[in-house]
Amino acid sequence: MGGGIGSLSGHRGLMLDALESVRVVTADGNLIEASKFQHPDLFWAIRGAGSNFGIITSANYTVYDASNNAQAMNADFVFPATANQSFWQIMKDYDDTLPSRLALTAVAFYDRVHDQPVIAVNAVFFGPLDEGEPHLSPLKALNPVRSNISMVSGDALMDAAFFNFFGNDNGACTPNQHINIYTLGLKRIDPPTFESFFAKLNDFWMANPDFQGRLLLQRFPNQAVQAIPNADTAYGHRDVKTYMNIEGFYTDKGLDDAVNAFAKPVRDEFARTSGFETLVTYSNYAHGDEGPEAWYSARKLPRLSALKRKWDPDQHFSWNYPVPLQWP
Repeated sequence: MGGGIGSLSGHRGLMLDALESVRVVTADGNLIEASKFQHPDLFWAIRGAGSNFGIITSANYTVYDASNNAQAMNADFVFPATANQSFWQIMKDYDDTLPSRLALTAVAFYDRVHDQPVIAVNAVFFGPLDEGEPHLSPLKALNPVRSNISMVSGDALMDAAFFNFFGNDNGACTPNQHINIYTLGLKRIDPPTFESFFAKLNDFWMANPDFQGRLLLQRFPNQAVQAIPNADTAYGHRDVKTYMNIEGFYTDKGLDDAVNAFAKPVRDEFARTSGFETLVTYSNYAHGDEGPEAWYSARKLPRLSALKRKWDPDQHFSWNYPVPLQWP
C-alpha cells in the first residue's frame, strides 16, 4: 500500500501498480471492495497511502511470468574503504545508465572482526549472464577484494546475496537490538556528499563500538515505475532513483540521542543534494518525523486530504504517517 519497491521495479513497476482490487474494512466498519471500477477514489488513495484508509483483508494482483525462466545473474563485490571516492562516482554514473533489469544494493558497514570499514555491493540482473555482466565493468575495474558472479534461481536470490550474508541473523533481523533508521529518496547521487558522510560515519563507528549501523543504498531502476502516469495512484515519488537508509542497530538504547544527533543532520545534508527541492521519503521506510509532504508529496496531498475527510474523518487510521484532514 505504501509502494512496493524491489529489484524488478524497473522491469515490472511497483507492487501497487500490479494491484487490481482489494477488500478493505473502512472506518465505519464496513467490508467493501475497491478497484478501478468500485470506489475508484478509495482505490486511488490506497495505492500509495493505504494505511490511512482501512484494513486490507485480501488483495488481487496481476501476476507476471518469471523473468528469464526464473534465472538471474547474482554478483557480489567487496571494496576497501579507500575505494569509497571512486565508488560513489560509479554510483553517480549509474544514475543515467542503469538498465531496467539490473538492480544494485550497496552497504557500507564496519567489519568489527577485522576492525575496518568496508563497502559491499550486490547486483542482480534478470537476464542471461552474457547480457548482464558487461554492465558491471565499472565495479570489476575498481579491483574488489572479493567478488563472485553466477547464475542462480529466482527463489535463491535472497540467500545468495552478499555471499549468503542474509541467510543469517544480521542488521534489522538480529535479535534483541534497538533499530533507529533515517531515510530519504534520491534523484541523483552527489559524490562529495557521500564522501563527506562516509568519513563522518567512520568516526561514529570508531567512537561507538556498540553501534552496528550501516549505510544502505537501493539503486532500483525505475523505467516501468515512471511509465505509469503520475496521476493514476496516490504514490507520490515515482522519480526516486535511489532509496537510502542510514540504519542504526545497537543494543544500548542509551545511544539514541547520539544516533539521532548524528543521523538527522546528515539526512538533511543529503536532502539538499538529492536532486529534489525538499526531503523525499519512501513512507514504508520513514522514521516518522519527516512530515506529510515528504511521505506523499505536495501535489498528492490536497486530494488525499479530501479523501481522508470522506473515508476516515475521525482519523481511526492515522497511527502511521497520517494524511492530514486539511492541506495545506
